Amino acid sequence: MPFLDLHADNPHRVRDYNISSYEQIDQLLAWSMLIGVGKLKVKFCSPMRSDRNPNCELIVRDGRVKLMDCSKALSWDLIDVYRHLHPEVSVPVARQKIIEMVGHSVRNGRNKTTVYTGGDIKSGRVKQTEWNERYVIDEWNESYLNFWAGRGVSMTQMEPKSGPIVRPLRAYTCSEVLGPKTFRKECFGFLYKIPKQTVKTIRTGIVDSFSYKRYCPYESAGYAKFGGNVSRNNFWLTNTGCDSLLVTKSNKDFLVWQTLTQLCDFAAFGSESTFPEDALLTELIRKHRIINICFDPDNTGQESSLRLGQILERLAGENQLPLKVGIWNFPCEKHKDVDAYRAAHTHEETLTFLRKHKYSNFRTVEQQKQFLSELPTHGIADGLGFKGQRSK
Repeated sequence: MPFLDLHADNPHRVRDYNISSYEQIDQLLAWSMLIGVGKLKVKFCSPMRSDRNPNCELIVRDGRVKLMDCSKALSWDLIDVYRHLHPEVSVPVARQKIIEMVGHSVRNGRNKTTVYTGGDIKSGRVKQTEWNERYVIDEWNESYLNFWAGRGVSMTQMEPKSGPIVRPLRAYTCSEVLGPKTFRKECFGFLYKIPKQTVKTIRTGIVDSFSYKRYCPYESAGYAKFGGNVSRNNFWLTNTGCDSLLVTKSNKDFLVWQTLTQLCDFAAFGSESTFPEDALLTELIRKHRIINICFDPDNTGQESSLRLGQILERLAGENQLPLKVGIWNFPCEKHKDVDAYRAAHTHEETLTFLRKHKYSNFRTVEQQKQFLSELPTHGIADGLGFKGQRSK
């Protein structure tokens, strides 16, 4: 049976990744991508019916890995399950789709496993559960390219000479590390490759450790929109030697800002409320005399920008380093950030707006503290059209 290759770690994995036929596919990888389970003798719920009891497992029968439903004493192969999940396709089409799915993933090294703790899974709430995410990378097509082109972001930014940092994502599978729950979700998204920063990497710009962040822009919020295994010390950073740094609130904003100015360095932390360790922030201060923070004008953005500004000023004082910190909330009522504005306007229109309003809503840390202290705790409006409730 030519499609079996007796590896020590996985006897059902093929060595030749130049896949051209169904018999050559990595069967366990195919199962993982199809239903989120890629190991033998692991109990899980049936993807073929409504099921709350983990009575299924993957077995080897007649030289093939099959899904065994122990409660029904039935087994299915890959094509059976694929056609159940996609009833509109024929057997030949299902075979070809499986070949393409596995071949594309393996050829491009995309069967990376990342871990995410907690979050929203489908419509339920997961409590302190570890999940493995596996990503199905897509080819760049018109839809993906138009998403970024409308923001002025180029392929050179997303796929620099050092290697891709943004890849199109068409699906991901999640499986519970210590349990039976699994699901697969088709999506329109992107996978960010984000370096793990250390004092040394900030000084040299040379990075050799990375994590991944999933971003599905059209999902509402929570786990459906974001996933991955990034930590507080995983963040994008340009290292051009400029003495000023702009801290953005997202990877998307980071890329958009790069198209608008080359007069400063940029950083995109994990989120508006997650900052790197003090040692890394101190190193950023050593390299930059000016650090400006540009977060959202909502409650989280306003209060997080103040908190980050206070941390930076404290570290600068403790290390006797010169630093000016500025807090700048995007000065537009209709668009909350530079990405939203650029998506609705041309490059020149965006530049004109920024030049005109570059000092609007710009505050020092002390001014930001005073600004927030004067806001009522109910029904606030921060001058940008934001209405909400300030946290106490």
